[in-house]
Amino acid sequence: MKKITLTLVILISFQWLPAQEFVRTNDYQIVEKNKVKESEYTPHVFQLVTTTPDDRAIATYEVTFNDTFEEIEISVLDNPELEGVNRVIKVDLIYAACCTSEETYYYLAKDNGDFIGLPKVENVYCGSEATLQSYIFPNQTFGIEGAVLKKKVAYTSAKEIKKIETIQQIVWNDNDFSFPRDIVYTKY
Repeated sequence: MKKITLTLVILISFQWLPAQEFVRTNDYQIVEKNKVKESEYTPHVFQLVTTTPDDRAIATYEVTFNDTFEEIEISVLDNPELEGVNRVIKVDLIYAACCTSEETYYYLAKDNGDFIGLPKVENVYCGSEATLQSYIFPNQTFGIEGAVLKKKVAYTSAKEIKKIETIQQIVWNDNDFSFPRDIVYTKY
């Protein structure tokens, strides 16, 4: 019960992030690759695959903390306003122990059928105040044209935004990223 309560708290807290218009989807699914376990310490291996007729694999995940692993969630952001990209796929791997943690993976679905992964984002929630990181795309609030921003948002115990900081700006050049600079923007 404690794990379920803590998981709900963290899931609700991640919804506070500004302008994360990601919606759940059935266009992709998670498939477990190793259904036969050698021991309780054998990592689970999952693949993110498309549900189109070709069932293309996009990514593979190894979950090694089997006793704290809770769930995997898939959501998408359509038309992120990046040239040649029609959607962003977001995969959350959620773990619950004394604190709740989440590994978030973002994939850009290109118009030509290719996928590009961004570096993963990790968040941990252990109390009433939280500082959470996420990527913001051009079509979202706080987004800027032609770039993906990695933001850190600090919340008060009353769940109000205390501070927003841009910790990285990644410029999109149609098929590649360039990393020109890290910038910091704070809003109080």
